[in-house]
Amino acid sequence: MQTVENTERNTSPSVSIVMLAAGRSSRMKQAGHKLLSGFNGVPLLRKSVLSAIGSDRLAVVVVIGEGHNALKDTIGDLDVRVVENPDDASGMASSIRVGVMAAQENKPDGVLIALADMPGIEASQLDQLMAAFRKQQGACVIRATGNRKPGNPVVFPSTWFERLKGLSGDVGARALLKDSAAVIVDVEIGEAALLDVDTPEDLSAAGGMPSARNAQGTVWSSAS
Repeated sequence: MQTVENTERNTSPSVSIVMLAAGRSSRMKQAGHKLLSGFNGVPLLRKSVLSAIGSDRLAVVVVIGEGHNALKDTIGDLDVRVVENPDDASGMASSIRVGVMAAQENKPDGVLIALADMPGIEASQLDQLMAAFRKQQGACVIRATGNRKPGNPVVFPSTWFERLKGLSGDVGARALLKDSAAVIVDVEIGEAALLDVDTPEDLSAAGGMPSARNAQGTVWSSAS
C-alpha cells in the first residue's frame, strides 16, 4: 500500500463528489439533527457542501433522506444537485447507490464519497485526494487517513461504480476495500479524516452547537 503526502493540482481525470446526508441522526437525541448543528453560525451540512463546492471537482451530488426539507433549505441556493433517497431507512448502501447513479450522469472518471457529518474536512483536503487520484491516472482507490489510520473521504475510479451500486444494507463503501485485490493509495490529511459527529458529546468536542432554530427550516443565504 502506498502513501502520498504531497500531490500536484490538476483537473483530469475528472472527479464528482457524492456527499451522503441521509442519516436519521438518531443518536443526537434532543440536540436536534446533527447536520443542522451550527459551526460558527453555519449548519454543518452547509459547511460540508461549501467545502465540496470550493474544491477542484466536476460536480457535487448531495443525498438526503426523503422529505428532509430542513436540510434541503440550508443548501438550496448552492450549486449542487440534491437527490432524495426514498429508501434511506435501509442504511447507507442505498444512499451510495442513489448518489453514484446521479453522479454518473456527468460521466466522471471517479467519485469521491464524502460524509456530510465530518466538520474538519475542508476544500484543500478534498483537493489533496483528487490530486492523488489524478496522479494515479484514475486507476486506484484513494483513501484519506488520519495519523495513518484509514478514514474518509474515499475516491473510487469509475471501474468501481457497479460495485458501489451493488452494496446493500447498512454498510458503507469501506466494506468493498476489504477486497485484497483492491489497489489503495492512502493520503494523509490529519485528524479530519477520523472526526465525525454522531452524538451530542461528539458535537461539543468538535466545537459545534445544537440545531434548535435551524431545525425549523431556516433558509440560509450565501452570506451565512
